[in-house]
Amino acid sequence: MHLVLLPGLDGTGRLFAPLLAVLPSGYTATAIAYPPTECASYAELQHRVESVLPNDEPFVMIAESFSGPIAIRLAARAPRNLQALVLCATFGHAPRGLLIRSLLRLGSRWLFAIPPPRWSIRFLLAGAGASDDLVPSCRDAIASTARSILRERLHQAIAVDVRSELRAISIPILYLQATRDRLIGPDNAERMRRIRPEMKIQAIDAPHLLLQRRPTEAMREIHGWLCVRGLARRSI
Repeated sequence: MHLVLLPGLDGTGRLFAPLLAVLPSGYTATAIAYPPTECASYAELQHRVESVLPNDEPFVMIAESFSGPIAIRLAARAPRNLQALVLCATFGHAPRGLLIRSLLRLGSRWLFAIPPPRWSIRFLLAGAGASDDLVPSCRDAIASTARSILRERLHQAIAVDVRSELRAISIPILYLQATRDRLIGPDNAERMRRIRPEMKIQAIDAPHLLLQRRPTEAMREIHGWLCVRGLARRSI
């Protein structure tokens, strides 16, 4: 099985390294990267991803955080050979409530004015117990993307709504929910399951960067779910 990995807000794909390091036998993966200096809308990024999807082998799409809406829109289009969709710490429409979205709009000008301090990465993304390797990796990934691009992506994320596309998806969906996520509340997964009652929600004790903090557990859950669906056979 081939995995297509869609990144978070930084768009670099570098932060998938922990997950790639624990891929079991029988899996291959491609981590997609978005342009770090080119302003692109959700629709434009969707087109870029669609143009590089495998057309000669079955694959599963895994999308975290910012990329969830892109994956949902793509899955609704039923690309050839797409077998299943895994959503991780993400959303189907604007995360959190109106107050938070308003504060983000007002404060986005200053959010990326400087590289994020290490304490903020631990507090919002990686969690208090994050390794000394993960925090600088996350900081470097964010810093490598133009500030204007990060702000634009943030504005798109707090305005997006792909609920109609979610209803149109015909393949199985797994949602990996980070129980200690300070950015994406648990209500996001529940709102999505109200639209797709058959969507499985798997809670994992992790902060927002679930795939980075709990890669082995995440891969075990993904693999087990694919086995149940008849899409994978090998055991980890």
